[in-house]
Amino acid sequence: MAQTVSATTADVLIAFQTRAGVDDDAIIKAGNATIKGQTGLIKPQGKGYYGLKIEPGKSVVLQLFGTDYTVSYQEADEKEKADKNCFALTGWKVTGDKTKLMGAQRRLQLLGYYYNGRVDDKGGKLTEYAALNFQADQKLRTDGEIGPKTKDKLEEICENNNKSGSTYIIRRTMLSFDWAPHASNAEAIGGWPKDSTPLIDDRGYAKVKSDDIDLHGPVVCVQRKTEFRIKVIREFIDPFAMLVASSDDESLVVVKSPNPLPNGQKFILKLEAKDPGNSPKSTSVRIKYKSGKNEYEVGSLQVIVMPLKVVKVRVYWVTIKDAGGTSITPAGTPAGSANAAHVQALAEFKESFIMVKALTRHMWRHYGIYLKFLPDRSKTVTLGTAGRVSSPHKTDFDSIINANDDAGNASSKTEINVCVVHSIENYLGLGYDAVDFTWPNGVLSVKHANVLESAHVMAHEIGHFLSLANCIGAKKYIHADDDPDSNHKKKDLWSVAKMMYAYVNHTRPYNLGFGYKKTGKKVTIRNLPSDPTDNEVYNANKWARDPNFYCKP
Repeated sequence: MAQTVSATTADVLIAFQTRAGVDDDAIIKAGNATIKGQTGLIKPQGKGYYGLKIEPGKSVVLQLFGTDYTVSYQEADEKEKADKNCFALTGWKVTGDKTKLMGAQRRLQLLGYYYNGRVDDKGGKLTEYAALNFQADQKLRTDGEIGPKTKDKLEEICENNNKSGSTYIIRRTMLSFDWAPHASNAEAIGGWPKDSTPLIDDRGYAKVKSDDIDLHGPVVCVQRKTEFRIKVIREFIDPFAMLVASSDDESLVVVKSPNPLPNGQKFILKLEAKDPGNSPKSTSVRIKYKSGKNEYEVGSLQVIVMPLKVVKVRVYWVTIKDAGGTSITPAGTPAGSANAAHVQALAEFKESFIMVKALTRHMWRHYGIYLKFLPDRSKTVTLGTAGRVSSPHKTDFDSIINANDDAGNASSKTEINVCVVHSIENYLGLGYDAVDFTWPNGVLSVKHANVLESAHVMAHEIGHFLSLANCIGAKKYIHADDDPDSNHKKKDLWSVAKMMYAYVNHTRPYNLGFGYKKTGKKVTIRNLPSDPTDNEVYNANKWARDPNFYCKP
């Protein structure tokens, strides 16, 4: 079977990329390839494409980057036939019916978004992630659903930006980056958080500007002076291909892993962030394939190093007596517990709250904000019902927040006050004075079913004081889903995982990057004009420096 190199008559054109999308500058400019079993060289075209003439229904093995790629050519509107155990590059004569899932998968695959998925007509998380990335880049609603507007845009881009003559271009991404919960085991997908495990923002690949920094995915945000690690996944390159890593700016980020990098489909990349000074700074860590003296970039990770802002937080354990002072329910104790059990129940809850603090601190660390928890204090107040904040809330809030603690200390005006109470009607937690620009402020938290939920709620309430959610544009939108145009965001895998959704959405499984098979809490550092709840990392870090900690009107 004969193959010829031709940019105009090739049945299959292959373009490897450092990231998804159709930008010419993302295509890897590599050397000559070979066909397994043949002696001739396949030279790259002017834009870095490899052109192959392949008979319909046949396949060849392309050798490049120390990797074998099975390249096939399929004419019909059908599912992908390739073996799941190989690096399969399928060329399509037609993109297929755009109204069908199979057609959408094929277009997303050709454009490089569905880089590790197969055209199987089944859908699933890979298809949804690909759709979300494509929607973000095209400034469409990021709901992960392939609706009419997404289908039309996929058709437009494929026809106008993904063809050379009559041939569609196969695009694949060589590497991807993910959260690395374990220091050495790249297969680990869960675990407790540590200083060294930042979470990847892989939402979209279009270049955008945020805080005067040009951003392009994937991006990670880390605090200064931190050794951290990233999981690297070889998507379309051999597990034993020689890779090396380097930083564009070693005064900001240093590669700590030895070069060449470890073998394997997944490995841990160790890095160290330096001090950026008083403002966020950015650099890129580049992964390259090394062959002799030649190196070809096969992936890059943008690293934003944040100045560290220390925010002081103090937890108050609030015992609420009823109006007669005879019924007492301390914070954290079960409803209706006997007084004899109060001491033991409260002690157990305080013990678990040590981990709640640690998890809450972790959720904020990657915003460049360090929550410094001061020693706990206790308060005793008298309200209408023992252990309970009643409606309307303001009177009870005033009594709790403004009351001195049991040792006579007043609530601080320079720190966030977290008051742990037994019950606030059916709320999970409440913020107080989050937009009123008055002191003292307070976050009221209640006992929950587990440590993870408690930490999420406390982090959420603290978020109101650190200017998250839509309050950056309108004070009345203090939750991401208070925006009347937010329904599409509720299925956005990145937005749902944010801290600032209203309480009704807290009942969904928490995606916080640790614990039982969690996949990583996504917090965005980019600024998408179509989503005013984006840019949260920068906004939180910037506004945490305001002595009032409050949302800006």
